[in-house]
Amino acid sequence: MSIKIHHGSPGSFKTSGAVMDDFIVAAKAGRVVITNVRGLNDRRKVIDTISKLRKFPKFWKFHAVPDSFDIIWIDTETLEGRQKLASFFHWAPHGAFLLVDEAQTVWPLAWKESDLKRLDYPGGYDAAVIDNRPQNFLIAFEKHRHYGWDMVLTTPNIDKIRKDIRGCSEGAYKHKNQALIGFKGIYLEAFHLADDNGSSSSQFLSIRNRRIKKHVWQLYASTATGTHSDTIAGTPIWANPRVLFFLVLLASLYTFLAFRHAPAIISGKTAASSDKVDSPKTSGSPATAAANNVGGVAAPAVDPVNNSPFSAYKWRLAGVTVKLETSAFLDKHRISQYFYIKNDDEEIFINTTGLNGYGYNVQYIDQCHVEVTYKDQKPFPVFCKSEKKLNATPLLNAKL
Repeated sequence: MSIKIHHGSPGSFKTSGAVMDDFIVAAKAGRVVITNVRGLNDRRKVIDTISKLRKFPKFWKFHAVPDSFDIIWIDTETLEGRQKLASFFHWAPHGAFLLVDEAQTVWPLAWKESDLKRLDYPGGYDAAVIDNRPQNFLIAFEKHRHYGWDMVLTTPNIDKIRKDIRGCSEGAYKHKNQALIGFKGIYLEAFHLADDNGSSSSQFLSIRNRRIKKHVWQLYASTATGTHSDTIAGTPIWANPRVLFFLVLLASLYTFLAFRHAPAIISGKTAASSDKVDSPKTSGSPATAAANNVGGVAAPAVDPVNNSPFSAYKWRLAGVTVKLETSAFLDKHRISQYFYIKNDDEEIFINTTGLNGYGYNVQYIDQCHVEVTYKDQKPFPVFCKSEKKLNATPLLNAKL
């Protein structure tokens, strides 16, 4: 048995949330419900609506409402109705469920001790003991569990609920209509201690998004006109400039990645090239070429076969390394070439081992000339610079 408080601005689904979470449960349990919720006064309508709800997870079965279920509805728009509900502990059946809407009007915060005194049980303490009733307002809330009373209160502002009531409450739920940020029919429900007012997120013990189920609206009228309309306040979340900027940034990034061509070395596709390639020119001085084979100007080369990975690229021998491996029985030269390959879109610097990985085989001719073969296709020559373009005269004329 407990006391709960639902609070939030008008239209934040306080009453409908209480009806969905607590009233329907009380009805299915066959309890007597005491309420002032507008329109929640038709017992037959409640029974018919709940009886059409399927059980979970046994969807082939429907809920049933016991005959013991009943509704005691009180019109708190009148002074007489507010006084009757304020003194509920005089007459409410033991084990009843109380759903009090706009509770701040039933037990006003401005009431003084003299006002509360008028709610004392008729006949005083002795009569209350004989009738098994609380003797006054404060004891009624403090000992509500002894009499089997559950209470759910709703209010726009929890600060308008009396501290003596909040001190006996199990907890409070702050409601916020998510239509304020563009999500119609959804509200945010934050649970916190009833002593707190829920003004800070640090007070919230749990937060969850809720949606009112359709059958709830069939049970009662949420407004005096019997119609319900969502809030017109707030700005949709997607109209926030910061959110718009973030969405545009994501869309731009997606468009760039979706339509950007992958590099040929990754995609395996060769780029088209309209460049014409001149006939290769061999160098007449291997030693001179070896001294200047890095950083020179690319020499024309014959295009490789079109279906090889680098078919439309221009090739140049960019460098050669020679490593002498000496053993007791054999002196062996290990030669490795470095190639500069480019087209209109990209430039690649790769060595012999890398070309082998792509299926190319490199045959060493001299330090400025190699034959490159792709699988079983016809080999093509690759050179460094032609002898006429070499500028190694100072090196050759240098005195040793």
